[in-house]
Amino acid sequence: MDQPINILIVDDEPKNLTVLETVLADPGYRLVRAESADQALLALVAEEFALLILDIRMPGMTGFELAQIIKERRKTARVPIIFLTAYYNEDQHVLTGYDSGAVDYLHKPVNASILRSKVAVFAELHRTQRECGLANRTLLAEMTERRRAEEQLRVLNETLEQRVAERTEALREREERLRRIFKQSPAGIVQTDVHGNMTLVNDRWCEMLGFSRAELLGRNVADVTDASSLELTCENVRWLAEGGPDFQIEKNYRRKDGTILQVQSNMAGLRDAAGRYQGLLAVVLDITERKRAEETVTRLAAIVESSHDALFSEDREGIVTSWNRGAEQIFGYRADEIIGTSIMRLIPEARQEAEHEMQRNIAAGQRGGTFETIRQAKDGREFHASITVSPLKNAAGKIIGSSRVVRDITERKAAEEALLANEERMRLATEATEVGIWEWNLFTGFIHWDAQMFRIYGVVPTADGLVTYETWRRALLPEDLVPQEELLADTVRRLGKSTRDFRIVRADNGECRWIQAVETVRTNEEGKAEWLVGTNLDVTARTNAERAIREEAQRKDEFLAMLGHELRNPLNAIRHAVQIGVEAPQNHVACQAAAKVIDRQSMQLSRMVDDLLDVARINRGRVELRVEALDLGPLLEQAIAAVRPLFDGRGQTFTSDIGSQLRVNGDAPRLEQVFVNLLTNAAKYTPGNGRISLHVRHQKGEVVVTITDSGAGIPPELLPRIFDLFRQADSTLDRALGGLGIGLNVVKSLVEIHFGRVTVESPGTNAGTTATVSLPSLLEWSAAGSAPAAPPIAAAPPKPVRVLIVDDHIDAA
Repeated sequence: MDQPINILIVDDEPKNLTVLETVLADPGYRLVRAESADQALLALVAEEFALLILDIRMPGMTGFELAQIIKERRKTARVPIIFLTAYYNEDQHVLTGYDSGAVDYLHKPVNASILRSKVAVFAELHRTQRECGLANRTLLAEMTERRRAEEQLRVLNETLEQRVAERTEALREREERLRRIFKQSPAGIVQTDVHGNMTLVNDRWCEMLGFSRAELLGRNVADVTDASSLELTCENVRWLAEGGPDFQIEKNYRRKDGTILQVQSNMAGLRDAAGRYQGLLAVVLDITERKRAEETVTRLAAIVESSHDALFSEDREGIVTSWNRGAEQIFGYRADEIIGTSIMRLIPEARQEAEHEMQRNIAAGQRGGTFETIRQAKDGREFHASITVSPLKNAAGKIIGSSRVVRDITERKAAEEALLANEERMRLATEATEVGIWEWNLFTGFIHWDAQMFRIYGVVPTADGLVTYETWRRALLPEDLVPQEELLADTVRRLGKSTRDFRIVRADNGECRWIQAVETVRTNEEGKAEWLVGTNLDVTARTNAERAIREEAQRKDEFLAMLGHELRNPLNAIRHAVQIGVEAPQNHVACQAAAKVIDRQSMQLSRMVDDLLDVARINRGRVELRVEALDLGPLLEQAIAAVRPLFDGRGQTFTSDIGSQLRVNGDAPRLEQVFVNLLTNAAKYTPGNGRISLHVRHQKGEVVVTITDSGAGIPPELLPRIFDLFRQADSTLDRALGGLGIGLNVVKSLVEIHFGRVTVESPGTNAGTTATVSLPSLLEWSAAGSAPAAPPIAAAPPKPVRVLIVDDHIDAA
């Protein structure tokens, strides 16, 4: 676990690699250099890395391309990547970096402290993952061994109890058979003549062999004797015939079905009054099961004796009655040292009262159980122990003591504590990155969420972290559900990995959020999908930012297309007018008309350029106002007069209601620009024979100008963004009304720098539009005692001077 962490640094400039080595110098790191993408790929094939620090601008293959290759390889897909660059500083480059799988994107020159801190986080995360893996494997092995030993002990205890009961029952049955030898004997009884032919058999003997009484009577006993015991049977008969005493022997018979019957036979010779041998009498016990049990007990005794766990027993007074080698190894006492002494020698003084309580519970008939505690060895060392206690009973079922299985779990406890510490560090790391982690057991259906997952979905956490599949399913938007379920099913089918984005509705506040999910399949030993493990990250802010960037780029593209269209029309008119003057210079009427076209179209170009310059000045805060006290009435009349030809040309009806005492502070040309723009918009978007009106009123210390038309109106979805740059209801290139979509933005900006406000309202398409401009009344400012400070009036113009004009464009000069 003390091995240094491998970090791969990639840059085609050796001096940059040297700088990174200096910044990241640490005995805990092993820095591997690569001066090209090929070297980096070879290094990733040969070794495992905790982190990849990657330069973007490299010959042959860029950092973005290398990152994509790395993320496509299963072995290296999880290696975190930090991009370093001195050239690619645009937002689109940063997005490309993150899309290619980077965890961070830093600009050169990089702050050394920040880089070391970021590298330290990923190094520690890699170290923690490595330690957790080792700890998990060790713990799993220990738990498996423990379960195996506990199962063996359980079987041993059950078998021992069973054999004690059987042996006791056998003894009782033997006594009963002695009292009822022929009447109800549970033993097989057989009598033979001098030749060994059976002359008397009881039911039990017939049952043991599987023959009927008729089949056995008159048959020689050698016919049912197994070949392995036949010679011994002949010797036994000769022994009894020659006057030998009664004896007991174990032998094998062959049942009718061919199976072996192991018996214990008590044999006695039968003699007449003259002492002549007349045959034998045998009382036979079936010991087949006993033999098998004895073999089992022998095997289990060997297991107990060779077990590394401590196996021992005590009587009701807590005196040790048995002690195996495992107990000697764990506690340090030999059997002759501990047997016959109190079990309290093994228990720390502070825990002896708990032991007394457990002994009382066992004596009262409780079944015992398994628990963890502290025990004490011969040398005084205390250790963590797992103990299983079972009661011991005699033949009458009375509890006579208890058996113990003790395992030293000191190392396991240390591993558990280390694992808990690692899990806590992992929890803190996931909380810091706001990544939610989930696991789904595909066999049991159990789904576990960490705390961050509950926070992401706005769900109240459960005590054990378990949720149902329906919890996740209900959170997804209906239109996202089916594709996501299909993708999950495909991931499980492929035993692969997937990354997906979907939307959820938070359970606590109903808010719609964008989620980025990554999951991978873990297989069992048979290669089948067992677990689906993944992460969730709330990427709503990032998704909204990306959408805003795309929309802004789209509006700029549309604007550039409109700008080209709007510039082309007057330029075409000017070009044709010039050509008329060139081709027919003597046609004064045509030349005069062409000159008017050039003048009119030049003025239109000039207005477009002025609008663009106004936007640029407003965005940079460079608009200069010449503020003065003025009456808004005449200014509005001038604006109306400027737009009147457009009203008349389109056959529109215009009415106005302009009162008096419309005093405001402002820049007259700029305010006139505002109202000309609004009136022009009303004329452009109102069809022929339509109505346009202008109304002025005083309202709560303000001069309010309202311009209403019966024109095309504004769609509801466009109203919230009507003042955005390049925003128009119709942005196609074949528009008949022209315009660049910047007028309302200029109007809003100019009104706001006059401390006013402007609103646009419309019931909807083809329902007309109302634009309202509200400016602070000069009377209101005077009553309040002060007015907004105005820039100083420019001084009187200087005397005429000679000016040298230098310009590379002759016509402009």
